[in-house]
Amino acid sequence: AALGWVNEDLGGKWMAEGLPVHMIYAPDGVTIQVDGLAIIKGAPNMGEARKFVDFIISRDGQTIASEVVNRRSVRGDVAAPGGLPELGTLALFTEDEPRDVIKAKFTAILEGN
Repeated sequence: AALGWVNEDLGGKWMAEGLPVHMIYAPDGVTIQVDGLAIIKGAPNMGEARKFVDFIISRDGQTIASEVVNRRSVRGDVAAPGGLPELGTLALFTEDEPRDVIKAKFTAILEGN
């Protein structure tokens, strides 16, 4: 069987479209993708930039990200996109552990140790 790595949003989209794809989440732990959003210091349209950022992180903006773009929300009050498991059901590598500890655990899992 073919095996590959894919971003969750694409895998979920392809599964919903009926393609022969099935996502498997490692029971040992999975990482989550981090999103970033910022306003450039001294932006010429600071008011509009703030409104844009406020919308993107709002419940409405994050609902669009979930339902249309198939991305997980950065908010706890917006459900995971359809067909994707809730984060609380997955074993996650967390920021509570130092990067070198997470990397060592991940390497050990890949090497079968």
